[in-house]
Amino acid sequence: MENPSLRDLPGFPSSYVGFVEGAPAPGAIFPNHPEKALLLSRCRTALRQTLPGPVVSEIIREETPVSARSHSWSESVLKLESHSAVVVGASADVADFGTSLVPLLKCLTAIKLAIEISHEGIPAVPLLWVGDPGQAETDNEQNNVRIRSPRIAGQPADGLQNSLRYYFSNLTEISSSKDLYRDSIRDLLTWLVREFGLVPVDPAAIGSRLAHTPDLEDLQRTAAGLCGREFDNRAFVDGDGHDSSAPRLEKAGLSGALLLRLSLPVAAEVIGPEDFVTGSLLANLVGAAGMAKPFLWPRVSATIVDHRSCRIMKKFRLGLPDVLQGSAVLLRRLEADRSASEISSRLETLAGHIQARITEVFTRASGDPRAARRVQASGSKMLHQLRKLAVRLRLSADAQQGIAARQFEGLCSRIVPGGELQERRMSATQLLSAHSESVLPVIYRKIDVWDLGHQLIGLD
Repeated sequence: MENPSLRDLPGFPSSYVGFVEGAPAPGAIFPNHPEKALLLSRCRTALRQTLPGPVVSEIIREETPVSARSHSWSESVLKLESHSAVVVGASADVADFGTSLVPLLKCLTAIKLAIEISHEGIPAVPLLWVGDPGQAETDNEQNNVRIRSPRIAGQPADGLQNSLRYYFSNLTEISSSKDLYRDSIRDLLTWLVREFGLVPVDPAAIGSRLAHTPDLEDLQRTAAGLCGREFDNRAFVDGDGHDSSAPRLEKAGLSGALLLRLSLPVAAEVIGPEDFVTGSLLANLVGAAGMAKPFLWPRVSATIVDHRSCRIMKKFRLGLPDVLQGSAVLLRRLEADRSASEISSRLETLAGHIQARITEVFTRASGDPRAARRVQASGSKMLHQLRKLAVRLRLSADAQQGIAARQFEGLCSRIVPGGELQERRMSATQLLSAHSESVLPVIYRKIDVWDLGHQLIGLD
């Protein structure tokens, strides 16, 4: 199976494809194709910055429930406190884990990119910004767990309900349930925290506290001044000249998100087509504040292919763009190459020719009744065998067509549910329900953060 280009897949704006491939569309302000050397240089610059690490680390501890902590999480926070590591951040909402695979792919990309950077001698910590900055306050309900996600920073901390704290406060209630489907979201996030030291933070809650923290007046004025300017989001257009669908950001939420990033050594931001406008805007604001501009890194885009689906795709020589066309199209393509059915038709034609030749020979042997009977008997046997073989071939072709139809329907439902990319339609809970938690280490091991195309992850 070959990894397809993002250009061959639906749902990726041309401006984002240009960003990933290093050829931004006119009017966009995204960096060129990411280079490893440039990324590492940005990390070294971020590590040399003088930032209020202990203040932020203490707030992170206070805002993170004890139930959400782990040994690896504590080590990550200690690195931030001692200013001995850079941050690789990604934005997602805990509720989105129950709607698509995108948050999981973002987290795994940030974690693996942080590990790759650490292997180059620059310690890095993966951090999850829980919730997108600056959007209106919304309520989300997934798997019978109600999660309130406040997004407006700049209000007093006691006037906010920390979505991360509220989420983990449901652990006792959820853990008493035997519903594994509901438990899987909690298990997934805690697995990421436990295994890799992922640090989830709520920008709304922490940003509002930073806005009222003494000794940060300079950063507060800088963030407020930059966010007080008028930013024209219409500058972000795709390659066809259409306006981006990204919503205009609330200045209060943007200010809180910017203040948090100015308080941490953020070396890289993992972004996808769903948030690369917001990520680019925040990165530019950080750069405008005189800090090291975070390097924008595309999240891994991937489709999980189980062993059965992999066999079917290899058998019929199908790529992901082929499967995206749907089972009906695949079946019509198969009908155009029904070799068994064609052979059956040829045998029927051959039987007609043989019948004519037998009649001719029988006519010539009509003077010898014994020879004529032998010719007729032998001819009947030949025709019977030919027609029997033709019927069998036709039945076999029809049976194979029926089997292929069922295989294509199952393949499309697993690989492209609803006719869209799996990462958008399949939730993390559905993935775990289908494959158990053992699938997570496999996905983590196989994703390649340096491959900026769409990746097919086979489950051996």
